[in-house]
Amino acid sequence: MKGTLSPPSPTPGNPATGIKADAGNGLDIAAASAPMREIRMTWLYLATLTLGIAAWAAAAAASSNTLFPSPREVLLAGWGLLLDGTLFENAMASLGRVAAGFLLGVALAIPAGFLMGWYRLARGLVEPWVQFLRTVPPWP
Repeated sequence: MKGTLSPPSPTPGNPATGIKADAGNGLDIAAASAPMREIRMTWLYLATLTLGIAAWAAAAAASSNTLFPSPREVLLAGWGLLLDGTLFENAMASLGRVAAGFLLGVALAIPAGFLMGWYRLARGLVEPWVQFLRTVPPWP
């Protein structure tokens, strides 16, 4: 009959039918292969990362440009900045700027959002600017 609901089909793994896919009946193939997929993806990620670093090293070796350092040079320079404290100092300065920007954004956006939600006039005045500025990338 058209327009009526039929009961769920008795398929394994459907919670409405009560038939469990992992009840020892060998039907839970997806769950058994999930760890293998994760292992394969881990190796794929590692292989991609290794190939990318190898390509970077080969390109740096082929280049005579001093502005294109090798991965080894980058690691050594980073280690030196870590040891002398420059890396931590600069990271904290950057983190301070990020936190200040976030707090300023929250301090402006939350009251503006409340006003836009409470008053139609505020929404009409502010929303076009919000939608415009949302698409503009941040400046350097």
